[in-house]
Amino acid sequence: MYKLLGRQTSGNVQKVLFMLEELGASYKREDYGRQFENTQTAEYKALNPTSKVPT
Repeated sequence: MYKLLGRQTSGNVQKVLFMLEELGASYKREDYGRQFENTQTAEYKALNPTSKVPT
């Protein structure tokens, strides 16, 4: 199962969601970025050093 971190309204996140749906892959999406979860934490930077969504 994939875990996608990013806002559903983000254009880049939507591209990844489209790809996952087309592949029939199972995934879980969590809101990150802007007013949602902070992308500047050490935990998030360990996943993605650029601190950008989607991750």
